[in-house]
Amino acid sequence: MCSPEAFQAQRSQLVGLLVSGSLEGFESILDWLLSWEVLSWEDYEGLSLLGQPLSHLARRLLDTIWKKGTWGCQKLIAAIQEAQNNSQSPELHDRWDPDSLQPTGDLLSHRPALVRRLYSHVEGVLDLVQEQGFVSPYECDEIRLPIFTSSQRARRLLDLATVKANGLAAFLLQHIQELPINPTLPFEAAACKKYSSKLRTMVSAQARFLSTYDGVDNLCLEDIYTENILAVRRDVGVAGSPKKSPATLGLEELFHAGGHLNEDADTMLVVGEAGSGKSTLLQRLHLLWATGRDFQEFLFRQACDRWCLARTLRKHFHSIPPAVPGEDKSMHAMPGFIWLIRSLYEMREERLARKAVRGLKVGHLKLTFCSVGPTECAALAFVLRHLRRPVALQLDYNSVGDIGVEQLLPCLSICKALYLRDNNISDRGICKLIEHALHCENLQKLALFNNKLTDGCAHSMAKLLACKQNFLALRLGNNHITAAGAQVLAEGLRGNTSLQFLGFWGNSVSDKGAQALAEALHDHQSLRWLSLVGNNIGITGAQALALMLEKNIILEELWLSNNHVTCLGAEALLQALERNTTILEVWPSVLATPHLWVLHSSWTPAHGTFSAVKVQNVIMLSPKA
Repeated sequence: MCSPEAFQAQRSQLVGLLVSGSLEGFESILDWLLSWEVLSWEDYEGLSLLGQPLSHLARRLLDTIWKKGTWGCQKLIAAIQEAQNNSQSPELHDRWDPDSLQPTGDLLSHRPALVRRLYSHVEGVLDLVQEQGFVSPYECDEIRLPIFTSSQRARRLLDLATVKANGLAAFLLQHIQELPINPTLPFEAAACKKYSSKLRTMVSAQARFLSTYDGVDNLCLEDIYTENILAVRRDVGVAGSPKKSPATLGLEELFHAGGHLNEDADTMLVVGEAGSGKSTLLQRLHLLWATGRDFQEFLFRQACDRWCLARTLRKHFHSIPPAVPGEDKSMHAMPGFIWLIRSLYEMREERLARKAVRGLKVGHLKLTFCSVGPTECAALAFVLRHLRRPVALQLDYNSVGDIGVEQLLPCLSICKALYLRDNNISDRGICKLIEHALHCENLQKLALFNNKLTDGCAHSMAKLLACKQNFLALRLGNNHITAAGAQVLAEGLRGNTSLQFLGFWGNSVSDKGAQALAEALHDHQSLRWLSLVGNNIGITGAQALALMLEKNIILEELWLSNNHVTCLGAEALLQALERNTTILEVWPSVLATPHLWVLHSSWTPAHGTFSAVKVQNVIMLSPKA
């Protein structure tokens, strides 16, 4: 017997048991609970939220089960035992009538066996149900996201069939019965086969599409790939008779074990100018291997050696040079690091991930220009959340996107700074990020330069500033924020007492936005640096900022280049600076005709007041000696 009281007494042990495996193991437990009708469909949907930490889902499951009473508690223990017994291949409980009036009920009652039968055939089944018109191409793409394993894709297809009323459930029940049952393999062979299958599906999903350089669009590789015309380069003056070359030199001559060029070679160096197609060629090789069309003799032998992988990652960490005195230890990740992290993630070994990063003492982890996409984000979160010390995570100039942001959420609590410049992120992704950031004490800095942010994320930003009183820096340059967004954000700024750096470079806040920000900063007690470069600010905005400078005694740097302040606005700023004793640097705009105005930078109170010096049609405002 397992009473609710005993169940609660063992809660901490149960949480540890549920999170000791992987997300896939947790979902397997949910399969059994659904099939036994312990969980309702509504319960299941609440436990299948993307981006939630596994520990959070485990606690929510325990809360749900506890409300079911003794029977529910007993069934959870049984489901854990069934999920752990994954070396056996369960048969379907019985045969069903394809014409049943309740096909969705059969999907749930036979779910564990359906997943086990379907997962190794899910790609072909997805093609079939799309061809039959049961699902749309968009729905197929969502199921095939590279963050999902084959088993997870099988579950999401079954989930879709449960809520669709177009005959998909009955079709799947009939078709899955006809799929071959995989033979039972020894444990090690089964583990390697499972890993190989997982790797193929993930590589296949990633290799199907090619991102543009700006990260804005994805192109189908099959649509744009053109077979290469390869020429063999001969060194002049080399002794010996020339070798015959085939009329057309294909990839198989280059990469197969019995290749034409050099039977002893084991490394191929691909060189070429930027944009010549090196990455596209390698992606084509990945796709051919992952889809089983070619290069099947390629093996990933190290992948199944779990402990070797963890040791390699720890060795990688320990090779990081010591920190400069007085600075955080910094690590600029190399491609090998990304591969190691992804391998750990693909095996879903929580224990190995925890052991791999144990004792890592890095204050700043830099992964710029590393082709980090959603899958790499999921892998990073899987490993980095086990760090014991907060880290600044720099992911500038990658392809994170909104999906990648969601995948990073499990490790957000360990990040003290997150840099996501130029990552094709929209309001949706940032609003999700901020929703979690509000509960992350360590996070103090966000850099979001050159993404797709609009006024739609302003309310979330304002809430972040108003609620998180240890937040230090927010950089929003080169997005699409207008006066309306700046006004909303200014409201959050009024209640903030910690922000030191605020960057709005290259937006469109205009005069109204500048006025709102200036009014919020009249008596702000922490902001030291403000950039409003290139924001279409005119005389009215400049005058509002000048009034702010007369009252604010904390701000040290104000950047206003590339606006439309004109001479009247510059005069207002000049007068304000003569009264301000704390401002250190001002970079105002190159102003509109008839005159160009520039305020001298690096002015300090010791320099005294400003004077105006006119040189042709440039007026330089410089400090008097």
